[in-house]
Amino acid sequence: MDKSILVSVGDHSADKHAALIIKELKLAHPDLQVRGMGGSLMEAAGAELFLNLNDFNVLGIVEVLKHLPRLLA
Repeated sequence: MDKSILVSVGDHSADKHAALIIKELKLAHPDLQVRGMGGSLMEAAGAELFLNLNDFNVLGIVEVLKHLPRLLA
């Protein structure tokens, strides 16, 4: 049976913490597959991202409205 986990974070601080956890998990279990939504730190730690946090990083109502079509897609 394959070992895999899903990790999903919503901001850069969580990306940093998740990356540290992923690194430790992969040291203990090198065959572990990690997939999820995160940022560049998670990806560098060995996670396969299906959604990159940087693509959804908007702050404030003006930014949300400006990027709404892309976010809804």
